[in-house]
Amino acid sequence: MTSTARNGFSRHINLGIRTRITAALALASAGTAIFVLLGAMWIISGIVDRADERELRSHYDALQSRLGQEARRAAAMSAVVATIPAVQEAMARDDRDALMGLFGAGFAALKSDYGVDQFQFHTPPAISYLRVHQPKKFGDDLSGFRKTVVAANQARKPIIGLEGGVAGLGIRRRRSGRAGRQASRFRGVRPDLRPAVL
Repeated sequence: MTSTARNGFSRHINLGIRTRITAALALASAGTAIFVLLGAMWIISGIVDRADERELRSHYDALQSRLGQEARRAAAMSAVVATIPAVQEAMARDDRDALMGLFGAGFAALKSDYGVDQFQFHTPPAISYLRVHQPKKFGDDLSGFRKTVVAANQARKPIIGLEGGVAGLGIRRRRSGRAGRQASRFRGVRPDLRPAVL
């Protein structure tokens, strides 16, 4: 082989080796970049997931706290109403007008100042005796969906729970009362929970 031919062949071999080394380095760099990028995305995704979890837990804890506060408030209101002698007497006499006289005028303030949007009296098993917020509507059987009323009647003890109804979700506090020989009566207070949920 002539020296010119040898130089051309040698250049071709060198060019092929250079190209191969360059291609190998480029592929190794691209592979490393993809590996690092995927790893970074996985780490960032984990950080975002943990932050979302913390945020959700914070909202859950705030809602639980608010529900607890509303439950205590409803329990206090129900306990006070159940121990008022005039309420016990009105229930024993089956006197809706007397109950409206006791609570009707003050209900607007309860609603505007404290967010109480329902105040009810029930008779067993779960018959609507008086809705202070809708006094003309009474006598309907709520036992199909007012499980706290039914449970309080059966257990003859205070029951509290989060329960859905026609007007929406609310904390229901039922306290049985006894007036003479009358059957247990139930009072329900449902505070407005929309601010707690929103």
